[in-house]
Amino acid sequence: SGELAGVFAGDVVTLLGNGNFADKNVGNGKPVTAAFSLAGADAGNYLLTGTAPGGLSADITPLEKTIWRGVNGNWSDASNWERGIIPETGNVLGVVIPSGVVIYSVGTISLNNFFSLGSFILTGGSLEIIGDFSSKQYTQSGGTLTANNFRIGNNFIQSGGTLGISGNVNITQENGNLILFGLTASVIELTALNGAIMQTGPIVADNVGLLSLTGIFLDNSLNRISNFTAKNFISGDILFTNENDLNISEIEQGGSGFISIKNKGILNINGKITVNSGSLFVDNIGAIVTTRLGTLSAAQEISISAHSPLTIGANITAGGDIVLLAGQSTADDILTVDGDITSTGGKILLMAGNDIVLMPGRTLNAAVGEPILQSNLESGGSSSSSTSSGSGGSSSTSGGTSSGGTSTSGGSTSG
Repeated sequence: SGELAGVFAGDVVTLLGNGNFADKNVGNGKPVTAAFSLAGADAGNYLLTGTAPGGLSADITPLEKTIWRGVNGNWSDASNWERGIIPETGNVLGVVIPSGVVIYSVGTISLNNFFSLGSFILTGGSLEIIGDFSSKQYTQSGGTLTANNFRIGNNFIQSGGTLGISGNVNITQENGNLILFGLTASVIELTALNGAIMQTGPIVADNVGLLSLTGIFLDNSLNRISNFTAKNFISGDILFTNENDLNISEIEQGGSGFISIKNKGILNINGKITVNSGSLFVDNIGAIVTTRLGTLSAAQEISISAHSPLTIGANITAGGDIVLLAGQSTADDILTVDGDITSTGGKILLMAGNDIVLMPGRTLNAAVGEPILQSNLESGGSSSSSTSSGSGGSSSTSGGTSSGGTSTSGGSTSG
């Protein structure tokens, strides 16, 4: 503001003033350049003299959010945004997209949050979301998106680019298959309501939870997952390959199909694995431990191979054969059975590089033949079958008992 002096009485003259920043970027105490001019009916009769004040400063604070007003257009087009404000690093904290399609193709921008009820398409450039990214639909063919948390409501397509999430990922696919191009996050939750869950690149996460209708196919050998749960409802198999110490809390194959788990690392099965109409195959390079908190059941066969010590604490039930293998090459390859093993329509075969330990009170019940125990495979081993089944006699094996016949340890049979 300023004051005029030297204006004759009756003349209409006013002083106009404004301040200009050197740039539009957010900051405190930014220098301001003042400029003044004359206005009014008699302004032409006067000349403005004097010096504008110096040393002025002011703050520029970011806009809390800007709202998309376009239908289908580019992020960089100001006409698509409310008041023509294109979201850029520093000048806007967040973005709201009530509807429409936003295409992001160029530039590097950092925002606090992103919320969309429409569709977001990323083809290039880099977008960083410090907080949460949420969109109803998401398509990425290039560029880079990083965020703390990432949530997609009904459609996810990624054919290229980089997606990096430090926190949680929650993706729901309403139609078709949900395919991950490759993803790193802390927690990943995926739901394919009418299709399968697949991958074309590795998944790295502390926790992964999956729900699908027609199968789960995470068979990339570079997967690094620590905790895993999955359920498939109708058809299709569950194929899971991983290379990491792994905890499985629950896997259910609700429809037709089998479950195959391949892992490198210590494998702990702390809950249930259920195959309603198919078989269960577990092949782990490393020790396997199942606890009494869970059960393993399959309509057809069950095969569990540890290539290392194998400890069975869960009850196992199968409609077909049951094969348990605790390695074949070292003295540490011990098979410990602390759960009941029941085949309602097949055979039971237990194998170990060293001893087979059947804990007290645990039973082996086979529908076809007697349970076969092959121990000390590391030193050439021996094979023996029990002499009775069902509720018949019992024998001790390394201090334990077996209901359904005799068993062997160290190549000998005691009865």
